[in-house]
Amino acid sequence: MTEDQAMRRTCLGCGLAEFIGDSDEHWDPDDAEECECTCGGEEFAAALGPSCLPDGEVRWLTVGLRCLKCGLCGVYEDWKIDYLPSRHLITRA
Repeated sequence: MTEDQAMRRTCLGCGLAEFIGDSDEHWDPDDAEECECTCGGEEFAAALGPSCLPDGEVRWLTVGLRCLKCGLCGVYEDWKIDYLPSRHLITRA
């Protein structure tokens, strides 16, 4: 996604798709792209890394992925959070 960043993950076990952070508010299915590793792998282990202010509010969200085919790790998306309250975004992974 380019302007309003959004990301959705899909569980490899059950197929359940869920939005990360506030992505549901910015999701445009016409602009959605699948993540792909440089090796061609399309299945990943995902981790959400929030950067928080001293009071616990979220300032940045970063999504890291590890390719299950080759093991390569990378940051696939990150975005700045510019509103409060934002603590709830940590639980929306």
